Amino acid sequence: MPSMMKAALLAAVLATATNVVQATTITFDDYPASNTTALTDGATFTTDGYHFDLQQGLVYFLNMSSSSGYATNGTTSLDLGGIVDITSVSGKPFSVTSVDLATVFASATSTVKFTGTDINGARTSQTFSINGTANADPYGLTTTPLAGFTNLSSFEMELVYNPDGSAYFSLVDNILIDDADATVPEPATFATLGLGLALLTGSLRRKSR
Repeated sequence: MPSMMKAALLAAVLATATNVVQATTITFDDYPASNTTALTDGATFTTDGYHFDLQQGLVYFLNMSSSSGYATNGTTSLDLGGIVDITSVSGKPFSVTSVDLATVFASATSTVKFTGTDINGARTSQTFSINGTANADPYGLTTTPLAGFTNLSSFEMELVYNPDGSAYFSLVDNILIDDADATVPEPATFATLGLGLALLTGSLRRKSR
């Protein structure tokens, strides 16, 4: 086998073997920040290939000053004050592996619940209470790893209200999503990878004789 053909085949095999995970980080940075303009029930928006549907309550896009006593990471974040459902624009399954969280007010505590529904209809939920720091200035978002939110058809974020109806909003940013459809290669991909490895092995054996 000519050396150039071997190199091309090896490159194709390596590309097939390594290009099996695609990640998206939803940053909300393509939306203008405002602490006075809210999206309310029924509002929708799309960013980074994912569709957001506000089922209940309201949300803001915030980029608060670090000296204001509000949480910030220096870029636009989603101020969650209700229930938001996330789905893929392409309709492919996806996995959520982490999200940055904070309570909007540096001296408060807020609670957010995540619920994932997989392509078979099974649901997974996790609830996080985000504790504020009394004298934090600035108060940054913290990356929260998530487990079990895989092969999803939808992912729901919900601000949990207290029994008396009160709540402090949660700040959400940098939602890390893996395309679950791309993490498991198609049978044809396995076949191509196997064929490439077999040809390379056979070529190396002939050369060593």
